[in-house]
Amino acid sequence: MADTGEKTIRFAARVGDKDFACGMIYDGLGGDKSSVSVSDFRLYVSNVRLITSDNQEVPLELEQDGLWQYKNVALIDFEDGTGACGEGGNDQLRTSIIGTAPVGEYTGIVFDLGVPFELNHLDISTAASPLNLDAMWWGWQVGFKFLRVDMTANGNPYFIHLGSTGCTSANDTTPPEKPCSHSNRV
Repeated sequence: MADTGEKTIRFAARVGDKDFACGMIYDGLGGDKSSVSVSDFRLYVSNVRLITSDNQEVPLELEQDGLWQYKNVALIDFEDGTGACGEGGNDQLRTSIIGTAPVGEYTGIVFDLGVPFELNHLDISTAASPLNLDAMWWGWQVGFKFLRVDMTANGNPYFIHLGSTGCTSANDTTPPEKPCSHSNRV
């Protein structure tokens, strides 16, 4: 068995050429040069793999920290509960994932945006952290928001919530037995 070592992968949120921060107003965005303020920015990543120099994918075994990472899923949280992120936010940031992989040279990383089907439809009232957040849950789809970006542009609210759709089940509280027609994991 190959020796393993701890790896920390850091993520950064940017808006144009600026670092993301709660409460910041970003001017001149998009075709109509909008002024944008973001009030929530979180995402789940899963199935993290490191890329070797010969293009082989090596799984990163995530540390089970009891808060940010569970099984093969990690929550990346760029909102800090201040400014525009005060409502529904929290003061903790998480901008990295930690895991182990065989010792070696790696040239890249790939991962899935989202929660795998087998974890996507858990009961959040009993699920382990980070799969227990109301803010990242779609009750009407009985599944998680893989990406949540809430913002205001030129005074108008916009919400980007990406998760699986086309999920069929007996009712709103029963998880689907088959994968949703649009898994929306990228």
